[in-house]
Amino acid sequence: MYDIFDPLSVEADQVAMRWTAIVAATTQARQGRLADDARADVVGRRLDELYRKVRKSARLNGRRPHRSPSSAQYG
Repeated sequence: MYDIFDPLSVEADQVAMRWTAIVAATTQARQGRLADDARADVVGRRLDELYRKVRKSARLNGRRPHRSPSSAQYG
């Protein structure tokens, strides 16, 4: 505990509270980013599976499948 009449101890306590808030906000942001990355992975995997099914279906029907949107982007 600090002495409320000592300005240095009050300031130190305020700094500690600010630091705790910064650390908590950073941790929450990281967790949110990880959750977003995980969702993006799931969506990407599902799109890949869907694209494979479409290609397989096109092959079975004797048509040449279109290029995937992602490969068209890169070349």
